[in-house]
Amino acid sequence: MTAGAALLLVGAEAGWSQEVSPGGSRIHRYDGHQHQFRAPVSEAEHVADIEKALKPYLGEHYVYHELESDKVHIDVLVFRPTATRANWTFVTSGMSDLPMHVPQDVERAENYRFAELVIAVPARWFSADDKGMIPEAELKDYEKFWPVALLKFLARFPHEYDTWLWEGHSMPNGNPATPYADGTKLSGIVLSPLSGWPEQYWSVTMSDGRNVPLFAVVPVYDDEMALKLEKGFDALDQAFLYYGISEVLHQGRSSVAAELAR
Repeated sequence: MTAGAALLLVGAEAGWSQEVSPGGSRIHRYDGHQHQFRAPVSEAEHVADIEKALKPYLGEHYVYHELESDKVHIDVLVFRPTATRANWTFVTSGMSDLPMHVPQDVERAENYRFAELVIAVPARWFSADDKGMIPEAELKDYEKFWPVALLKFLARFPHEYDTWLWEGHSMPNGNPATPYADGTKLSGIVLSPLSGWPEQYWSVTMSDGRNVPLFAVVPVYDDEMALKLEKGFDALDQAFLYYGISEVLHQGRSSVAAELAR
């Protein structure tokens, strides 16, 4: 098969199984997973590569370092709002330190083993201290921090569950899905291309020669997830493009599925 869309379900009632939705998404269910701690084999190997590649576009930044790591060391590059990009932009570093477990029936599986993830929030989401950093108190406030926590969870997920994440893949927040935080009804994610970025920044060439793609983490509503499963990822992605949905999170935005149904 080619590298198509997928839906990943964690905590499903049934054991691991594989189904196909009407829109062509392969559905993977994970249950009974036994967590086993495994220390990372390396730390912060490619932060400098990502910094060098993205700074010309995203500007000044700092690194939110992970203090305790399991399987892979996930740091987050924090790019500050600028005059041209009024967003805090977060990019993972460490997801690509290990290859993902791509199914053997995926054509050219070796091309889909590495990725890093991106999410952004409006400049007003966080304040900044005198060093231009997000205050620690705000990082401890889950209602503010959840997009970053989600980013880190997704970056570790393929290595924890021996699976993979790629453009077009989606994951509900539990089964059944529940909102990520009190202030939103967004209850799942889809990985999308960074269509609003210049194409030269869609991937990073690491110092070891690997070309690692970057994917946008786009939180979605229940009906948007249903649209993707019924009509396919391309239908949802086209709706995102039409309504301007991107890696920049607006947790009270309108549902593109509801707009299409009008």
